[in-house]
Amino acid sequence: MILRHHPHAKVEAIDISPRMLEVAQQMISHNRWQSQVTVHEMDSCNLQFPDSHFDLQIANFSIFYTLPPEAAAREMHRTVKKNAFAVATCWKGGAVFAMVFEAQAVIKPQRSVMELMLMGKFMAQGKLKSVLESASFRHVQVHECSVYHETKSDDEMVAFIVANVRTLVSRHWTEEEMGRLNDVVQGILNQDRARWLTVDEPERKSIEYLAWIGVGQK
Repeated sequence: MILRHHPHAKVEAIDISPRMLEVAQQMISHNRWQSQVTVHEMDSCNLQFPDSHFDLQIANFSIFYTLPPEAAAREMHRTVKKNAFAVATCWKGGAVFAMVFEAQAVIKPQRSVMELMLMGKFMAQGKLKSVLESASFRHVQVHECSVYHETKSDDEMVAFIVANVRTLVSRHWTEEEMGRLNDVVQGILNQDRARWLTVDEPERKSIEYLAWIGVGQK
């Protein structure tokens, strides 16, 4: 998104997951961004960049995974320039995540998924703002945003939801439990389609995410 609006910008992208870095490299190659984007395997709580280095910092749907998130916010504050801005996004909720919680409750009710627990704290109003303020960001504002994912069929929608569940629970579930996901998600969807889908037409389905977008100034 940054490079679409600022095609001459230089971007440093980090992730602690080698798999996510592979995905990033594929995107860079596809868009021919090799001269503009550099990726690093790095812990967001211990950034290997000098003080006051960046004109803008963005933590996109990642700060709720860091332990503690305040440490990641402090590193954002340290490495952004004076008077520059930092942006952090996190999920507020929406039908996709409610579906994830319900599927988990059906298949593995005896165990909460750690990723969902960490994310859940940030879904509450005020959490993202308090984390950014704890790192000494000024004029922090948090806005709510709706995002919609559309498919053409139930099968595509179920596959999309199952992919979200797998991303969050794959380290904790057995193959047998994973194998139940499609049928469970389809069953939950069919029980109350109006609850889950914002659009439910023969060749158009839509499901909603809700996100928080936090902006602070150094």
